[in-house]
Amino acid sequence: MTTSFGAATAAIIADDPKLHLARNSCGLRTASNSLLLTKRPHLFCPSSSPTASSLIRAVSTQPRYVDPLNVTAMACPALPLCPLAIAEAERGIPDLLKRVRAVFEKVGLKYNESVVIRVTGCPNGCARPYMAELGLVGDGPNSYQIWLGGTPNQTLLAKAFKDKVKIQDLEKVLEPLFYHWKRKRLSKESFGDFTNRMGHEKLLELVNKWEGIPLGASRYNLKLFADKETYEAMDTLARLQDKSAHQLAMDIIRDYVASHRKW
Repeated sequence: MTTSFGAATAAIIADDPKLHLARNSCGLRTASNSLLLTKRPHLFCPSSSPTASSLIRAVSTQPRYVDPLNVTAMACPALPLCPLAIAEAERGIPDLLKRVRAVFEKVGLKYNESVVIRVTGCPNGCARPYMAELGLVGDGPNSYQIWLGGTPNQTLLAKAFKDKVKIQDLEKVLEPLFYHWKRKRLSKESFGDFTNRMGHEKLLELVNKWEGIPLGASRYNLKLFADKETYEAMDTLARLQDKSAHQLAMDIIRDYVASHRKW
């Protein structure tokens, strides 16, 4: 029998501060003299002994108890270990995955839906971001080049999508991408396949025009049409208030409706 689990989860021990990686390593050595590291990376522990399998399960966290985003994610060591690194990767990916999960929840994606994410601290790409559905390649301090278009099984190369994205601005890019994936994907279409079908030019347009998730977008839709002169006047007024023309138009409509209510 072969027992396998994600290497990234092997050091996670049931939220008990008394259990450390040393115990994990000892348990794995006791259970199996042969440990195989896969490209994911996962650990494969070949064993035909039920006792060994039980021991492995006792010192590890099974993937079903780990966020699906974490199971397939990977990062290179980067700072402070690698002299080539110009951005964070391994130290930053735990927080990054939490932020991605928060965006998933915000746009309505289910918990069991996942995206293969790879983060690397420099263009050498030791974590293989160039085959990921979402790859982040360090291109400066706290700055990343975003790659899109790999597939879940890494059979297709990704393509560069956007340069010099500051880590604090990541949601501004991910939110529109995941929002439109949720609403425009084909049946069982992965994020990588979706980005390839849509094309980077169209996706970049969606990102640049993004103004946030429309309130009640799934139930209520109000389109406004105006002549060029009216639109330009509205746009000028909106800029003075640091708004978009659409936002200002909606504010005006809400105020008008509120002032004419009879109840």
